[in-house]
Formats: sequence, C-alpha cells, structure tokens
Amino acid sequence: MSEQNNSETKPVHIPTVAIVGRPNVGKSSLFNAIVGRRLSIVHEMPGVTRDRVVAPLVRGKCRFQLIDTGGLGMLSGETRKVDMWDSRIASQVDIAIGGADVLILVANVQDGVVNLDEEVAARLRESGKPVLFAANKCDNPTLEHESVEFMKLGFRKIFPVSCLHKRGVNALVEAAIKLLPQNVSEDGESEAPAVKPLNIAVVGRPNVGKSSLVNALLGEERVMVSDVAGTTRDAIDVDFTLRYQGGDRAAVLVDTAGLRKKAKVDTVVEFFSVMRAQAAIDRADLVLFVVEASPDGMTAQDRRIASMIQKAG
Repeated sequence: MSEQNNSETKPVHIPTVAIVGRPNVGKSSLFNAIVGRRLSIVHEMPGVTRDRVVAPLVRGKCRFQLIDTGGLGMLSGETRKVDMWDSRIASQVDIAIGGADVLILVANVQDGVVNLDEEVAARLRESGKPVLFAANKCDNPTLEHESVEFMKLGFRKIFPVSCLHKRGVNALVEAAIKLLPQNVSEDGESEAPAVKPLNIAVVGRPNVGKSSLVNALLGEERVMVSDVAGTTRDAIDVDFTLRYQGGDRAAVLVDTAGLRKKAKVDTVVEFFSVMRAQAAIDRADLVLFVVEASPDGMTAQDRRIASMIQKAG
C-alpha cells in the first residue's frame, strides 16, 4: 500500500474546507448539516470529536471535501486545567488548517465572545487562509441580531446559522465555494473518480491496535493512538491509493471505535461510536479484523465481532 503522494502519479488536489472553533460551539452539528447526514457524532459533552472527520461533497459543478475538527480548548501558553487530549486535538486541527483552502470559524452566539474565540480567530488569521465566520445557534431573530457582537473579532461579514432550523447553512456553503480554487473540468463537469473507491473498515475490540495499524498502512500519524480505551470515537474515513496488479486503485480506509459488549457500553457517546462502527462494517467492501496476539487467544467478544462481520457479508 502507498499514500496518495506517490512518485508515479501526481495526486489531484481536492479543494478543502475545514470547520474550526473552540469546544462545544456546534462544529459537528454544522458539519452534519452541510453533509446532509449524521456523519460526525454530536453531543453536548465537550471534546467528543478528536480526530479529523472528512466528507467528500459535490455542490453543482464543484467537488470538495469538508473537515470536522476537534475543539481548540486551551489558550496559548496555558498549562493549568488542560485536558489530556487538548494538545493532541490541537495538533490534528493544525494539520487540517494547513491542508485547507478555506476555513470556517464557528462560535456560539448564545455564549457571546469569549477569550478562546479571540484566540482561535487570531490563530486562523496567522494561517493566511480565507476565513468565514459562522455565528452558530442563531435559533431565533433575537439571537441572530445579537450575532453582531462578533464583529469585534475583525471579520467583515458574519454568517448567522442555525443547524437546528437549517437556517443560513446554504449561504455559508456558497460563500465558501466561491473562495475555493477551481476544480471544474473543461467540459464543465466536476472532477470525480471514475471508479468507486474500495472501502476497507478496520474493526476489533478496544485497545487492540486498530488506529496503530491504520497509521502504519498510511505511513503517517493520521489518527490518534493512546493506551486509553475509547480513544477513537467517530468512524474516520481516510482516502488513500492502493497498489493493485501494477496499477493504482482509489480506496478508503475506515478506522472505527472499539466494539465492547453491549452490556458494557455505558455512555451515549460510546453508544453512537458503536453504531458508527457497525455501520462501517455494513458498508465496507473489505474488513480488516484486528485481534490481540495474547496467550488467552480469541475472546468471546472477538467471536461476536467475527459473527457480525460474517453476517454483513
């Protein structure tokens, strides 16, 4: 297997829009509203999104990819009350910012302007990328009017949006598309892969090394790895190129959350993580089932997962 950047073929740059902001402002809700389905897990608990969640989209003649990122939860130089995931999430966000053509900064209008909003805004300006500002949770005219407070952050235009009522989302997307580099072919059709990518899901119990395997296959630190069970929450789709019979084949590698016994699933976030993993198995063309090479051998849960894969065909 090889990455998309290989020496034989020059990869086509897909225009990219990244959604960025502090925790709990509705980034994943906006991501899902634009995508049109619940792809990224949404919950009121801060820090649910950790890795970059990517979705390919087509709007008219434009093809691009949208990235949901984890919340930037610490100020520059801050060391106290810093969550163990904050620095790792920040690294993932930095990669998303570096690879994006357009950035959407999201804030929660119901909280007003807070220090972290100012910090993230300054960080995005330093990138030199075009930035659109979305004042989220403008669920009524009064809140929409209050969004003008965010003008103090220095953006010429505020996009009031309500993911709950699907207001303002289309206007925000259209503005982002206008800032993207052209990716339309001469005949007016958007560039799209001729062959459906091979979908490969990596599944198994928690902490058996699924994310480590994904990173090893891709040759980069694409998804977070730690000794903490449940590090991966969303099902993370990663486009890459597979060498097959002397040619290149477009493929998608899907890292999934660890599958525990249903009786041990004790949080809403984990419940949704398990649902995403099961859905990844159902839509996969190929499943890489990862088990731990331990003296105890296959566990009862390993056998349950094997049965789940078998039933999915």
